Amino acid sequence: MVQATNPAGRVIQVSILTDDQKLAAAEVIRLMFNRWVQDNDFNYPDKHFGINQITSYGVSGYAELRHQVEDREVRSAEVKALRGAG
Repeated sequence: MVQATNPAGRVIQVSILTDDQKLAAAEVIRLMFNRWVQDNDFNYPDKHFGINQITSYGVSGYAELRHQVEDREVRSAEVKALRGAG
């Protein structure tokens, strides 16, 4: 059992299982917590962009689509920030 507190003060208790008896407990805990952070990074695009809703891995090249889409200029965040600062 591991108890962890995040920067906001939220406390959780979790069980961590491993079959690696040579690795120190602190290292196992560090590796697992880092893995959970990585897993949460994958959950973000799924939750906000529906990444796991992809139904096809087919590809269409721009050459095929160029007559169906309209080109438009989009300002980057950097350009917007520079214009707002000036």
